Amino acid sequence: MKMIKYIFGLFFFLIFTAQPVFAADFIDIKIQTNETKSDGLPWDGCPSTFWDPPIPGKSIFGNLMYNPGEPNPPEIRLMMIRENGKVEPHINNACNDTMECEFPKIPYKNEVLGFILFDKDISSHDLIEAVVLVPSKSPAWEARAKKVRKKLEAQLPGFAMAEMNFCRGPRAPKKIKIEPIALEDCPQSIGCQLGNSYWSVNKSSGKVDPWKW
Repeated sequence: MKMIKYIFGLFFFLIFTAQPVFAADFIDIKIQTNETKSDGLPWDGCPSTFWDPPIPGKSIFGNLMYNPGEPNPPEIRLMMIRENGKVEPHINNACNDTMECEFPKIPYKNEVLGFILFDKDISSHDLIEAVVLVPSKSPAWEARAKKVRKKLEAQLPGFAMAEMNFCRGPRAPKKIKIEPIALEDCPQSIGCQLGNSYWSVNKSSGKVDPWKW
């Protein structure tokens, strides 16, 4: 009888004290892109001065010409690359024609995580940023961060680095720098400016704020 009571007592103790194994931490990422690409072209469409030849008075000619592709902000999307190579698109696909976007509730434990931020287009997507997030910039994370960087680099050929643009002609490919950031580098109160965008990264409980409309 004592043994049965002991077993039941141990059973209820484990139920009420054990933490769920599926519990995960989260991070929220807020992003603001630069107004133009690194080569000065708008993310979508043509510059306001559609015709841009290298001659004096080009702005006058440009303003007189019809612009068939008005400049527009990007359609911002975020893709995540885990250490095991798994690629996960973020569910937020509503940031269209905007330079600001929020990507909340990204599952994150003490790990290295890769990000590809891009402008979604009909044919070829424009790369905005490639980022490797580490818990801290200590030597302990360096080897794992380099492995994730290689996984990011393998994804980059699927994005447009430079392409023929009928507004201004061909552009030389821009060298893409994969930015490494630590979790404490870009808090919401400060944030950090990367190559083509401004990021803030914050730990989160994953709960939705009912007052955030």
